[in-house]
Amino acid sequence: MSFTVADLVTEARELLLDELIPFRYSDDYIVRKVNQILKRMLVVRPDLFIKVTTLVTVPGALQSAPTESMRLMDVLTNSLGQVPKEIDQQAIDVMFPKWRAGTAGPATNWMRAAKDPNRFFVYPASAGGEHLTVAYAQTLPGYAKADVVALSDAYFPVILDGVCWLMESLDAEHVESGRARMFQESYTTALASGLLSRKIADAPDGGVSASK
Repeated sequence: MSFTVADLVTEARELLLDELIPFRYSDDYIVRKVNQILKRMLVVRPDLFIKVTTLVTVPGALQSAPTESMRLMDVLTNSLGQVPKEIDQQAIDVMFPKWRAGTAGPATNWMRAAKDPNRFFVYPASAGGEHLTVAYAQTLPGYAKADVVALSDAYFPVILDGVCWLMESLDAEHVESGRARMFQESYTTALASGLLSRKIADAPDGGVSASK
């Protein structure tokens, strides 16, 4: 299931008591807040916006994620269908200082590039033209009112709380600032709870070991 930006606009008007024409907030204004809160979510929870694609390597060890990537998340398979192991670059620098100049071959290991979320290293270095399956957090488009938001319905109230927080925070009156704080707390708590629930939902043992 999915939902549209228009659905968020309608619900935001109801929560903020802005359903009578002339509206206090224009549709365009609310749509901008929807886009802003989605981009905030991308930074805090990049795992919600993962895309999997095939990447063709360039010659050498250093590789780049797709241009629409906000952050590389994982290298899933190499050209042989194997799962490359993520290793620590500092460790291999100590053990094999000249590893980047070694014999090229299929990527059996990969490393994150320090201080650059969209670059990574493969080991052995690539001869170029190898097909890697990678997962990355995709940068978001500028949504229009009629567009569908590519998230589960479960995140509809989270986004709605975030939108109402941004809108109410612009009001200087005490009542509105209190409501803004309420929406902000609901929004941030829901995002944090989503990470905690993954210990249970994503663990092979159902989270038994994680809860001990």
